[in-house]
Amino acid sequence: MTRAASEQALAEWRDWAKRELGGADFGDSRLSQRLVQLLESFFSCPQGQITQSTGTWPAAKAAYRFFSNDKVLPEKILSPHRRSVIERAREYQVVLAAGDTTMIDFTPHTCVEGLGPLADMCHHGLMYHPTLLLTPDRVALGLLDQEIWVRDIDTHGQRDPEEIKKLPIEEKESRKWLRSLEATERFQQEIGSATQVISIFDREGDIFEVLTRACSSSAGIGFIVRARGDRVDPEAEEMVFEMIHRQREAGRLETTVPCKNGKGVRKTVFSIRYATVTIGAPHNRPVTPKTPIRLQAVEVYEEESPEDEERICWKLFTNLPVASFADAALVTSYYAARWGIEVFFRVLKSGCRTEARQLRKADRLIRALTLDAIVAWRICYLTMLGRTVPDLPCTAVLAEHEWRGLWTFAYRDQPLPKQPPRLQDAIRVLACLGGFLARAQDKEPGQTTVGRGLYALLFIGTMYQILSP
Repeated sequence: MTRAASEQALAEWRDWAKRELGGADFGDSRLSQRLVQLLESFFSCPQGQITQSTGTWPAAKAAYRFFSNDKVLPEKILSPHRRSVIERAREYQVVLAAGDTTMIDFTPHTCVEGLGPLADMCHHGLMYHPTLLLTPDRVALGLLDQEIWVRDIDTHGQRDPEEIKKLPIEEKESRKWLRSLEATERFQQEIGSATQVISIFDREGDIFEVLTRACSSSAGIGFIVRARGDRVDPEAEEMVFEMIHRQREAGRLETTVPCKNGKGVRKTVFSIRYATVTIGAPHNRPVTPKTPIRLQAVEVYEEESPEDEERICWKLFTNLPVASFADAALVTSYYAARWGIEVFFRVLKSGCRTEARQLRKADRLIRALTLDAIVAWRICYLTMLGRTVPDLPCTAVLAEHEWRGLWTFAYRDQPLPKQPPRLQDAIRVLACLGGFLARAQDKEPGQTTVGRGLYALLFIGTMYQILSP
């Protein structure tokens, strides 16, 4: 009976893993089953090494064989997850597809084969560019796409920058932004017109070819990018940034922004201006077509900032309609939600410790990185869900034995509530298992403490089901 209860608890724990990645098409059902088991193991112990996450040596050996199997392609790991993303996204009228790049640093692992240089020749690892789907409230719904590549150690940093500029975008790393747009277009076509998909890029995505593709998209996607540099408006014959800034202030927006030191947020007030601008094709590199494009531009200017903080000034280009302060404020809030992908990167590296994976070849690390990314998304999802829908019953994400075990462990001298607690309350208690102090002045818990708490919950929930009448 004890063993049966334990197996039932583990089966319920991994039920979400079956829904998320079940049916992956590797041409071998055993690999599909192993993928679900590994997702459950990685999620139950996101910070652990493979041997710690899997629990036994036979299970660890099976994991190593899985990551070494050439049939296990990263895109096939991601495919069932992407289908789940579509179902989650259908519940929203607007979703945001944030693309960005980070470096996965494996420099301490000197024996790994097939890695490439990162920011310099002294560091080596993988380049990672995911497209993460977010709600306007910054709830991560999952990954639409990812591109992982290795820089060529023989050519990286050796070519003349002026010569690189002359290359078409398809021959440069910048093509990652076009790929992200293409993934967003496919997603828009699949999900239908009932949900508007808006692609959001930071300054690195401010490329004429990318702007042109976004404005001419047949899928009808929205697009917001932060301008990287000033340029001349060929119609107005003046600099674009000056043109926007001399517009009459449309209004002021009070909001919160992340602090420079990465600890918490601060309140600030933005002055908002907007204008219609024209962007001409660059003259120093080949671009097809060379037709100028017309965009809406929004300036987000922080009138006052703390002495130790750099004043925020965003220039945003968009193909969304901007005819009022409300429109401009909405574009600003959408762009601010891009911070969700930065949080995702932090969870991936610190919460899931993907850079600590010990596998001897780059292709194996890429497969493990794909699985870690899904785990990181899940941690972000649960954390933000507790903030955006706090009154949702916790049974929306926790099984019956999990919340009962959690409450029994946390409130040992009190009887269990007759109804499942609120999701926000459950997330806070869960985070306390991971080190969250829950003091009166503390804000909502972060992804790191929630991730640690999930690891403890696996054992607490299992023991509750074994020992409860």
